[in-house]
Amino acid sequence: MSNFGRVKTGALVVGFLSLFCAAFAQAQSVEVANLDIGFVTEAAVANGVVRVLIPTATDAANLGQTNGLWNGGVPQENAFVYPVEADQVSVTCPVTVNGFTFQTAATQIGTIYYDLATNQELTLAQAQAVGSNFVRYFGFLCPYTGTGAIGDQFATGNNQIKISGLINPALAVGQTINEAVIIPGKIQLLRNGYYAGLSSGEVSQYLVSDRDVLISAMTQDVLITAKVTPQLTFLISGVAEQTVVCNTATTVASAPMLVDFGSPMMSTFTDAAHQLEILSSAPGGYAITVAQSGNMIRNGTSNCSNEGLIDAATINRDCIPNFGWQAALSPVASDSWTSPDKTGLGYTVAKVAGNGSSNSIFASQKYTRFATNLLQSSPVIAYSDVVTGEQNDTYDVCYRLSLDAQNNAGVYTNDIVYTITATY
Repeated sequence: MSNFGRVKTGALVVGFLSLFCAAFAQAQSVEVANLDIGFVTEAAVANGVVRVLIPTATDAANLGQTNGLWNGGVPQENAFVYPVEADQVSVTCPVTVNGFTFQTAATQIGTIYYDLATNQELTLAQAQAVGSNFVRYFGFLCPYTGTGAIGDQFATGNNQIKISGLINPALAVGQTINEAVIIPGKIQLLRNGYYAGLSSGEVSQYLVSDRDVLISAMTQDVLITAKVTPQLTFLISGVAEQTVVCNTATTVASAPMLVDFGSPMMSTFTDAAHQLEILSSAPGGYAITVAQSGNMIRNGTSNCSNEGLIDAATINRDCIPNFGWQAALSPVASDSWTSPDKTGLGYTVAKVAGNGSSNSIFASQKYTRFATNLLQSSPVIAYSDVVTGEQNDTYDVCYRLSLDAQNNAGVYTNDIVYTITATY
């Protein structure tokens, strides 16, 4: 994102620019559950399905969203939720025992609803109709082949159904972190033919047994969602006369909205400055560029061809050229400027405070010319690669003007535009 500050030389027009953009950052302490579900069969069902129902949060406003992903991994009281990366949840079925040959991997079937009053499975539409009087579960299937058996033990070790990757419940009032809590779920034995997507009426045709199972979980800190406002503030301030900036005392004052070089003496430096302050929380840093609308022209009516990079024989007397009158001087190059005999308008930059940096072309107080318009390649005059937290950096931009007797009398002006771009 970018901000712009417009400056007028002759009269330098400067703007205060501030940008705030909403964004969200999350900090969380989550604890992954490793659930071991044990059970004993109460019927011999050939080629059946063991279904485990793990209780999750009930939110009537978000019933249609699957796998609890509507909560974004936020821990809930007395309920399990899916993490944001749903593929991190895994289910392992029991090993093969007498009468049961389980598939290698289980099937995750999303959200199941049960009416609290009737203990009957509900469709989504039915759950929406009963309002809050229902329990919501995550469903997991372990299909098997074989004759099945009565009284087979699936209570320990690899004979249990193992579910990992769900997020443990959040703290409830009066609970402490990592306190063991017991949450009721369901384990069901269904006849051959059950599959995900049966209507509530059909489920009972295949349900052989339906037992509550107590699931032990550890409480954890809740996920904390903090609204962090990325900030980019760009302030251009005036500098008083006789203030030492860029190792040189200014000869004229500037104001936040105006810099006036006054009536410069011929073949004499006239120095002015602005101070740039950047307040940013952009983790990718920022960069500042600058360009001019064109050369300083007399009374706002003249046209400076060739960006003022002309020699004395062809000078436009209504135009103040760029620093040094050098056609070869790129706006991304620099040169020393110690003698006012080298005339024109130029600038240099110095870092005052903070962790940012000014462009190396300004080392040893070297000057450069302004690039013309925003379409031309403009130098990055100051930058910060990475901002850690909130960063406050300050720079001095020092303008220098030197004229000779060849310019016609009048008021010379142009526009200078600063652009700051931050990376979030």
